[in-house]
Amino acid sequence: MPLGTFLAGIVVALGLGAAFAAVWFRAQAAKRAAEQATESTRPIADTLTRIETHIREIESQRQHMLGGLEQQLGALSRETIALSQALRVPNARGRWGELTLRRVAELAGMAPYCDFYEQETGGQEGGGRQRPDMLVKLPGGRTLAVDAKVPLAAYLDAEAAPNAAARDAALARHAQQVTRHVTALSTREYCAQFQPAPEMVVLFLAGDHFLAAALEREPDLLERALARKVLIATPMTLISVL
Repeated sequence: MPLGTFLAGIVVALGLGAAFAAVWFRAQAAKRAAEQATESTRPIADTLTRIETHIREIESQRQHMLGGLEQQLGALSRETIALSQALRVPNARGRWGELTLRRVAELAGMAPYCDFYEQETGGQEGGGRQRPDMLVKLPGGRTLAVDAKVPLAAYLDAEAAPNAAARDAALARHAQQVTRHVTALSTREYCAQFQPAPEMVVLFLAGDHFLAAALEREPDLLERALARKVLIATPMTLISVL
C-alpha cells in the first residue's frame, strides 16, 4: 500500500473519531442538561401536586359542610313550621309568651319570687278576677303588671299568605287584634287587686317584628295605648324598663 494512501486513511479515521467524539459529548451534555432541568423543576411539580391535593381536600370538606348545612336548614324549616303551627293554639301561644317574658326578666338581672312574681290567669275572659302573667317589683315600692297573652293568629296568617293582598289584609287584622287587646287590658282592674297598685299595665310582645307589623297599620298605636295606661313593650324595650 502506498504511503500516501495509508496516511490519508489515518487522517480520515482520526476525523471520523473526532466527529463521533463531538457527537457523543454533545449527547452527554444534552442528557446532563435534561437531568438538571428535571431536577430544577421537580420542586415546582411537587408543590403543584401538593396544591392539587389540598384543593381536593378543601372541595371535599366544602361538600361535606354544604351537606350538613342543608340538613340544618331542613331541620330549622321543620322546627319553624312546627312553631308556627303551635303558636296558632292559644294555650301554646300563651305559654310561649310567658316563657319569653320570664327569660327577659332574668336577662334584666331580676330573680323570681324576689323581683317578680308569675301569676296564673284566674277567672274567665269577660268576667271574674283577672291576674297578669307577671307582677314586677320596682324601686320605691312601685309595681308593674305584665300581660304576655297577645293574639298572633293574624300575624301568622300574614306570614303564610300566598300573595301581597292577603298579607296586607292579615296584617291589618293583626293591628286590630293588638288594638283590641290594649282596650281589654285597660279595662282590667289590676289596681284594685294589688297593693301597691300597678302604675300601668305592660302589653308584652315576644318579638319586635310583631310590634313593627302593627305600627305599620296603626302608627299612633303606642300613643293611644299610653293614654289608656298600657305600655306596649318588646323584649328590648322591656329590659330597658326593668
